[in-house]
Amino acid sequence: MRYLIPLLMVLMLTLVGCSNSDENQDKDDTENAESKTVENQEGGEEQTNDFARFHNIDFLLGVDDVKITGQAEATNNEVFYEVTQGDETVIGETKIPLEHKDKDWTKFEFEFDLTKDMEESEDALVVVFYGKDEEDQIINSNYLPIDFNMQFNTESN
Repeated sequence: MRYLIPLLMVLMLTLVGCSNSDENQDKDDTENAESKTVENQEGGEEQTNDFARFHNIDFLLGVDDVKITGQAEATNNEVFYEVTQGDETVIGETKIPLEHKDKDWTKFEFEFDLTKDMEESEDALVVVFYGKDEEDQIINSNYLPIDFNMQFNTESN
């Protein structure tokens, strides 16, 4: 019993000492991260604020085709789409030029034909909308599946 109390005291001091060093390490990591951020800002590296946004996207599923309407805005006044099904690209990258130069929402509309293979495939048909930054890299991807169980539009234009 006489050795138990000093042993517990040493154990508690060790635990307290270890927990304090973890807090100091976290504080050092935070300070290092903050200094790196300041260095990047002071170093003159520009960060781009490129974006591509989409909203009010509607799919109108016809008997033999799909019509897609919506609105978009982007910093470089163009957005893109492609249609995939599983690992296969059904429609490759297609540019949608946006008319408004002042970053307002621009309406867009396009359609494509449905094939029997598309309808019978177990994989979902997915339309991918995205933009591109100044380095031509894809940004702000939006994946929208097409549900073949929707009501068919039998009206003709």
